[in-house]
Amino acid sequence: MAEQETFNFEEENKQHEEGTRDGEETMAFKVPEVSEAAWRELFATSEAVKKAAPWKKLYDGDWFGLKDPDSGQTAIGSVVGNARQVLGVHLYLQPEGVAFWNETVASEEPDMWTLQFRNRMLEIQFVNKGALQPEDWAVREQLGLPKPPNKGRPYVCFRSVRPYCLPWYLEEAEARLLALAGHAAIAHYRTFRFEEFEGHLDMGENNLPVIPTFALEEGGDPASEESWKRTDEEMPLAEPVDLGEADEGTLGRLREMTVDDAAVWQVGAVDFSEPTGGWERPFFARTTLAVDREKGSMLGYGFHNPVEPVASQFASLMASAGEKATFLPGVVECDAPETLTVLRPLADACGFTLKRRLRLDTLTSVAESLLRPQ
Repeated sequence: MAEQETFNFEEENKQHEEGTRDGEETMAFKVPEVSEAAWRELFATSEAVKKAAPWKKLYDGDWFGLKDPDSGQTAIGSVVGNARQVLGVHLYLQPEGVAFWNETVASEEPDMWTLQFRNRMLEIQFVNKGALQPEDWAVREQLGLPKPPNKGRPYVCFRSVRPYCLPWYLEEAEARLLALAGHAAIAHYRTFRFEEFEGHLDMGENNLPVIPTFALEEGGDPASEESWKRTDEEMPLAEPVDLGEADEGTLGRLREMTVDDAAVWQVGAVDFSEPTGGWERPFFARTTLAVDREKGSMLGYGFHNPVEPVASQFASLMASAGEKATFLPGVVECDAPETLTVLRPLADACGFTLKRRLRLDTLTSVAESLLRPQ
């Protein structure tokens, strides 16, 4: 394999944390501001959830739908705790959280990598004292909450999960939606009929299960059962993830390059296993790579945070790799459908061919050598 150029992942991480990379503003992790009213509602809801203990009857696959009164979207709710490992309520949001359950229904097996890295979810979780962070204690102190009895996971914490990010603290709208999810979980528990979930779920037109779906009546009191309307609806279908578009400047650079029909590149992304900084919340950075399949050499890389559109990530990668090689390849191989989607407009504009491969052996080998400690 050809000798690789120096690529210091540790230094890249440090630059992101300090905001010292070219064109990147210095940014620190930010704890969102949530109103006292929203916090009090959420804590009160959580106490009601704990008192109802819906996990005594429900499993995490006993889904319910929750209609968001603001967005109109339907999220997927799940009560966890029947196995006593995690205790609480999870609310899976569009598009990635809903996609997780769509894919799980289709495959009959959850993809744990997707659950950890590609999920969008809000959670109420009952925990022991040691699980609370300083930010959690600050909220309790602000509200003057009493110290609970020291038994049965007496504390509650709330987290927001987004793709490629560590669980983080709630924003105002998230806190209000999560409070509704807690009330909907109680309504689901109280109206639950075992025969609905004994392997006999009806399937809808998208081959997804029909689940109890709850909507709060306009002006209704979330704590009142009479304010919730239950309908049986098909689990929501995941909306397409917005991958963005390549900017015209980068497309212009690519169009000016010649294509070497004999060249074959492999293009893909590598995900870090450790979180890095440089954004409002800790995230797992993605590195896009372009390698020459025959020479085994790296032609370009990009270091990205989760808010950068995927299309921009790969367009920038192809432009920098093409400028280094002084040409674009005749064939680009990639393994992920997402990569194929964002590269398709570039292939059409520049005249190279895209091919899907289940394994990118050369790219994987190069990535492993780069990630190996020096």
